Amino acid sequence: MTNDIDIKKIKKTIESFYDFPFGNIEYQKDSSNYIQISRGNVIELDGELYFVLGNMYESRFTLEEYPKHWVKSALELSTKKKKVLKWIFKEHFSIKIGSLNIKCYRSRTKEGEILDLTKDHPWFMKGRSVKDSKGNPVRILEYIEGINLYRYLQDLTMTHEEYFYTVYPAILNKLLKCIEGIDLLHKHNYFHGDIRNDHIIMEKNTNLYKWIDFDLNQYFSDFDIWSLGNILLFSMGKSEHTFYNVSKNKELSPKAVNSLNSDDASAFFKHRIINLKKLFPYIPENLNTILMHFSITTTTFYDTVDQLIHDVKEAIDKNQWN
Repeated sequence: MTNDIDIKKIKKTIESFYDFPFGNIEYQKDSSNYIQISRGNVIELDGELYFVLGNMYESRFTLEEYPKHWVKSALELSTKKKKVLKWIFKEHFSIKIGSLNIKCYRSRTKEGEILDLTKDHPWFMKGRSVKDSKGNPVRILEYIEGINLYRYLQDLTMTHEEYFYTVYPAILNKLLKCIEGIDLLHKHNYFHGDIRNDHIIMEKNTNLYKWIDFDLNQYFSDFDIWSLGNILLFSMGKSEHTFYNVSKNKELSPKAVNSLNSDDASAFFKHRIINLKKLFPYIPENLNTILMHFSITTTTFYDTVDQLIHDVKEAIDKNQWN
């Protein structure tokens, strides 16, 4: 790409994609002030032009969505493909889990390194790291067309029993592949750092589950394993079940609800019910036992992802719910 950029030609190209006129289009090579980069900007990265469509948004499990000013959706003009542009966002905060106060921070380099490590692994998002004209690192990510696991499960209208027998077995098989992906990271001395139900995207065309967002780190290596427990809990329950909300669930018998006690809670989120078999007695014992490793009463935690993989595989092989 030369320094002589024909803005009129770029504008005409963009308008041909959308078949309606745009206003002024601003071209830039320096993305130092990425917060000010918005819809209508064209930015040059690694010899390619990207037309910015806007900020990406993230749901925090509420009705509201929050803009991620350091993450933009964009159109790669040479290919007409949608991309995600991601800048370095400096952030430090703490997460309180049970009695633990876990310090979290965003790494400048980790996500780029994981993209390189997993470039041939189908269960991870794809992309590469480049630098703009001022040396600012930017990650160019492939846009994944699909829905995240959290939203998919929340949108299901079937009963839990129907879900468990007809939909969940396939989900568990794919989650096993996701867990094996986390094991790959751990074996190379990396951690995901931000394992959440909305950080697994169910890709529309391939039906693969893909991990996204790897820039968060903790000073606590077991965080990934505990977070995988939350993924399994949410997916097995088709939603989150708390001591407060189960009394309003018309699917559940009053006897099941009344049988609950504090021993049925998660070790790290004491408002969450982890002993799902009390609520849904058709859940096989070996699956429920996996969850109980994360309960408030457990004396045997998973020390490695390998151990969790072993138990999930064994449960799938026995396939007791068919």
